[in-house]
Amino acid sequence: MDLCKQQGWRTWLFPVEVGVRGFCSQSVHRLMTAVRTTGRESEVAIQRLSYAAERASSWLWLRREEKSWRQSTNTK
Repeated sequence: MDLCKQQGWRTWLFPVEVGVRGFCSQSVHRLMTAVRTTGRESEVAIQRLSYAAERASSWLWLRREEKSWRQSTNTK
């Protein structure tokens, strides 16, 4: 963010929440308002966020038994 500010850009740290089932919290809607995205454009962006969250969650669930993901016993 500092580099962006040095370039003269205005920056915000704007955390948003999207649940594993694709539910977009109010923070997502506030972000859309803050960046002046409204109407159909906002709706499409929120749908895409929702879809991406569901897909990522599904991908993780399907790979939950991956042996390479097991916690390492060597923590050095």
